[in-house]
Amino acid sequence: MYMNFRNGMRNNIQNGIFGLPVVHSNKNRVIGKSDKYDKYIINRRSSPLLFKVLECNGKYHWMALKLGGSFLQEDMYLAFVKEEKINGRKEITALENAKPSYALLDKFWDEIKKNNDGDYRFNIRGENL
Repeated sequence: MYMNFRNGMRNNIQNGIFGLPVVHSNKNRVIGKSDKYDKYIINRRSSPLLFKVLECNGKYHWMALKLGGSFLQEDMYLAFVKEEKINGRKEITALENAKPSYALLDKFWDEIKKNNDGDYRFNIRGENL
């Protein structure tokens, strides 16, 4: 389900919300970037989704966990970039920029909930919300 969803959104810059970098077969990437600091680039950012398979009484169950919070700092954005070597130096050219949005992640989360019992929300103390 996850792979099919991601493949269907391959050319969407917001695909970066699932974790950075997103590397395409043509070597273009989605990374985090900031104009505040000229050369500041986020090459790695973990996904706010966690998947786990649990064994209970001889049966296997899967669990998906969606973490909240800001994906990138306020002054940062997703950048779809092309990386080339020019005269022995690595040059990065931005092809597209966008502020990160949780809309794509929420769409995937809705797909998960469709065929299951819904979702359960907990706070940091483990209390059901």
